[in-house]
Amino acid sequence: MVKESLFWLQGATTVLLAAGVAAVVLAALKARNVTRPVHALIEAGRKLGSGDYDARVEIDTGDELEHLGRVFNETGPKLRDMQRMKESLGLAAAIQHSLLPEKVPVLEHFDVAGRCVYCDETGGDYYDFIPLDAGGRRRLGLVVGDVSATALRPRW
Repeated sequence: MVKESLFWLQGATTVLLAAGVAAVVLAALKARNVTRPVHALIEAGRKLGSGDYDARVEIDTGDELEHLGRVFNETGPKLRDMQRMKESLGLAAAIQHSLLPEKVPVLEHFDVAGRCVYCDETGGDYYDFIPLDAGGRRRLGLVVGDVSATALRPRW
């Protein structure tokens, strides 16, 4: 009877051990199904962060991770467009700034000043001082402009 009990006890232990090993192996395989896409997103995110706007990730899990991968793949081109827009706005700001007068005219009885403070990269403000000498009289023309183009701003 002791031998028979020992036999059943060894058999049950073997089955439980095999079930435990199988559970660990299945859990590791299932974990890889989650960690592999996450690691792919991390690597693609590093590339995107270093300026590679063509960084893509291919995830075919049929779940939220796949949806996250699609959203990630849409992000690079959008960031590239935003970077180009930022560079274009920087160039426009430099051009606009170069159009403003470098020197303020000195007048005998008046103090003249001009200043533009933009709330964005570029603003619609413009001013200039135009000397108007006519008939021996020294005169000064002032040009002031303000343009609002909110309809032209991109809506991200």
